Amino acid sequence: MKITKEYLRTRFAYKRKTGELIWKNHLRKARYVGTVAGTNAVDGYRRVYLFKKPYPLHRLVWIFFNGDIPDGLEIDHIDGDKSNNRIENLRIATRNQNMWNRKAKGYRFKDNRFEVQLRHFGKYIYVGTFKTEDEAKEAYRKKCVELRGEFTCT
Repeated sequence: MKITKEYLRTRFAYKRKTGELIWKNHLRKARYVGTVAGTNAVDGYRRVYLFKKPYPLHRLVWIFFNGDIPDGLEIDHIDGDKSNNRIENLRIATRNQNMWNRKAKGYRFKDNRFEVQLRHFGKYIYVGTFKTEDEAKEAYRKKCVELRGEFTCT
């Protein structure tokens, strides 16, 4: 069965403050009504089982508010926190954009200097070498903003 906005709204209520879905109507067990939906998985995401299949909570929250997720697109956590499923923290992204938003160091210590490079669309982009770690971090951040805009690695 396809999960739709209408279906989710019959089954769940949404807690805006926490980003949680609360069972309004559980088909199998009445004791779940009024409880927080889902379980935490080892990968850091929360999953909700519907029709014996696990669905990531962030995808369900997106559908709850916006309807279908277009083919080939993903839901990105803006702040990078997998447990923050508030609708204000979710956005549509391509796979590349979603990966750009991961936390990354972006530099390494080599020959008594900090060397900065990043990967963009499969190519390594050399930024430069810097005397201090702070300079390297700032150069990495600036290059990310230049190349990736709002999907920047911070």
